[in-house]
Amino acid sequence: MKKLGLKVLVVAFFYGLMASASAISATEVQANQPKAPEVIFPVEASSIGQFNWSDTWGAPRSGGRSHLGVDILGPKGAPIVAVESGTISFSEFNNGSGNWIQLTGDSGWRYRYIHLNNDTPGTDNGNARCNQAFSQRLCNAIPSGSNRIDTSTRVEAGEIIGFNGDSGNAESTAPHLHFEVAFPTSDGGFTSINPTPVVDGALQNQTALTSRVSEISNADSTSATITRLYISFFNRLPDKSGLAYWTNLADEGVGLDEIAYNFEAGNEFGIRFRNANDEDYVEFLYNVVLKRGSDKGGKAYWVDQLEQGTVTRATIVIFFAEGIELRTKLRSSTEAVTAYSLLQDQVPTRAQVQEWNRLRRTRTVLQTLETIFD
Repeated sequence: MKKLGLKVLVVAFFYGLMASASAISATEVQANQPKAPEVIFPVEASSIGQFNWSDTWGAPRSGGRSHLGVDILGPKGAPIVAVESGTISFSEFNNGSGNWIQLTGDSGWRYRYIHLNNDTPGTDNGNARCNQAFSQRLCNAIPSGSNRIDTSTRVEAGEIIGFNGDSGNAESTAPHLHFEVAFPTSDGGFTSINPTPVVDGALQNQTALTSRVSEISNADSTSATITRLYISFFNRLPDKSGLAYWTNLADEGVGLDEIAYNFEAGNEFGIRFRNANDEDYVEFLYNVVLKRGSDKGGKAYWVDQLEQGTVTRATIVIFFAEGIELRTKLRSSTEAVTAYSLLQDQVPTRAQVQEWNRLRRTRTVLQTLETIFD
């Protein structure tokens, strides 16, 4: 994805409240400006390609004000996300004057999301329900009788917090997110900076991660296949050197059968089963590889295959490792191994795999990457 230049940009006028909040003139040189945190792009990853923006920092506005944000134009209703983990420090759900959220990140920096949606889908009626402006979780955090999210409410980086729109004084413009970035000052206030470089940097980081998503998600990748074999044979994740060694051999054309024979012949696996009969061996595979007891038909089938010589004690493990049941169970774990191998040249610890698996229950691969490797 690439930031696109705009031929025409109609910029909304902004709230006096937004423009005056302890910010110096947008055109003033900020020689002592601290380095901004690396953050996630404020639009949900799958929608970024539909958005356009340009640098209008410092552009004049009515009443002598200067533009203190970047206007990111895109489809109404597109998901907007938290760029950093932190706390909702201010907000307002008001379809008339405008829906907006202020996030104070754990870094201490502040981010404002203005002109969030105020329309029911397919209309411009200014009659959105709360969960069409903010996420349902944030709506649930609005106390009864209030129109503001409880300021103790935390959000995680990459979490959807709202939806793009044209609320407030943006009704006459194309739907867009007015996004502001400000750093904390010693007097307890905040100073706004040009958010365009922050947004551009977030896009570059996200694009780099996106290019890895398909490889990490590929259950047929060499890394995923070798990881499943390690877990099936040894009931553990691969070590870094072992993963690299066997992955390289597989990429050079060495077949899974040969790799499986080597795994089966080693002391870590084979010594335990040299005196076991076929029935006990198959039952072991069900219990240790699939983490369940055997079913009568399945066990009988595999015992027969061993007795007939159709499979060996090495190659039967490949069928268990590459079957749909184990591929499904280990999907997130193989993603984690591939991700850490690609991005950090290491194999994840068990705790890191557990964290990856936890995040993947509610997040995409890209969102998980952004959270862990940001």
